[in-house]
Amino acid sequence: MDREFNSDSQNPRVPLYYSKLALIELCGWIETTMDEIIMNCAKRHVKHEANLSEIENQIDQTSSFHYQRNFRGLLISVLGIARIERLESEIDPRKFQLLQSSLGTLKSQRDSAAHNYIAGVTPNVFAPSSLMIHFQYVREGLEEIEAWLAQLRL
Repeated sequence: MDREFNSDSQNPRVPLYYSKLALIELCGWIETTMDEIIMNCAKRHVKHEANLSEIENQIDQTSSFHYQRNFRGLLISVLGIARIERLESEIDPRKFQLLQSSLGTLKSQRDSAAHNYIAGVTPNVFAPSSLMIHFQYVREGLEEIEAWLAQLRL
């Protein structure tokens, strides 16, 4: 997508379309990855099928990926607030801060891209290559959380 974004297209909107596509794809990956982290954690620690179904319903009703408003609430549903406080204090603070910052930035950009169309204005967009920096921060932060969850004993 970055190559197409930077190509010499005759249509000035083509780079904008690739920028939006890259952003939407990245955000979709984030949401799917967060859902998988929550379900894997729930399957390791939740014993009753009805409770697993409840967590799955909560995941289905969560349609975004902001750390505080979405992901953290799902983690609390599975593990409780005391364990989440512990998680947040024990994982790498730099990776955790970069994760939260990138999620906030991407959420804002995604909301703007998803709820607007390109109509003769120059929207503020990320080049697909710059999204890779946010991807790296998000991936590293989620890996840090996933590793902490994997070693958790209840």
